Amino acid sequence: MVLLAISSPLPQRRLTDGRLRNMSQCCCPSSSASETSFKCPQGNHRGKPVQLITLKSLLTPAALERLEPHHEYRFCERPECPVVYFSNQGDAFTTNDLKVPVFQ
Repeated sequence: MVLLAISSPLPQRRLTDGRLRNMSQCCCPSSSASETSFKCPQGNHRGKPVQLITLKSLLTPAALERLEPHHEYRFCERPECPVVYFSNQGDAFTTNDLKVPVFQ
């Protein structure tokens, strides 16, 4: 039996921002600089991750026009904070952008 060693590049995966990542790199999220800056722009709190479907169902039509589906969003839990949802890119939606009052 003869075994042949084939030299091929490592498989790559396209990231959401269009860059390619070698599959040999860690696929787990890291706490990078972008992760540490992922805080409420008003209260500087991390908030809880929310799914895009949540925002689509609660935002007013005008706010939906500003929604960026490729951004990650979080919910600011602070009742005193006017920001309800914010993204890792600095987008923010306040209580005025919601169809219904915020309850936890």
